Amino acid sequence: HPYLIESSIDAKPYDHPDIEIWRTRNQGIGIELKELNLYIYGLVDDVWINTKNDKLIIADYKATSKKGDVTIDAPWQISYKRQIEIYQWLFRQNGFDVDDMSYFVYCNGIKDSKVFDNCLNFEVKILPYKANDSWVTPALKEIKNKNLILGTWQGIFLIEHRKQNKIRNVMFHFLGE
Repeated sequence: HPYLIESSIDAKPYDHPDIEIWRTRNQGIGIELKELNLYIYGLVDDVWINTKNDKLIIADYKATSKKGDVTIDAPWQISYKRQIEIYQWLFRQNGFDVDDMSYFVYCNGIKDSKVFDNCLNFEVKILPYKANDSWVTPALKEIKNKNLILGTWQGIFLIEHRKQNKIRNVMFHFLGE
């Protein structure tokens, strides 16, 4: 992959028969937590494999159009970090060996072109992020026990999909810290 080579990342795209399922809405990669009566799933953008240690690397794609360099350091971008940590946790729960290092492939639309000509150009930057998913299981237990004491919340969104009686599919998106 040209971006991996250009960024000197020792990885290649992960070839797995379920990769398209992991990217597909209402499918994704998931895990049923029977003890919590919850089903958690997510849709991953990309999965690479570290060519040195054979661990999976989760990559998430973001796009914007702003002047200056893109980063993942703004306070509101904690939601991006939490998202990638949940993906790592899901893969680990499904028995995969996952690297703590993850990457954001950030595409920044270039606004300085003199003509548009129905073509958008982007500067692509790969940003490393050493993730820590140790908070996910405790957070799910707190949510299940209705003890939401995880910090300041901007919003809590709960969407319930029932497969059958007594089984809950819960999609959650953390916004804020």
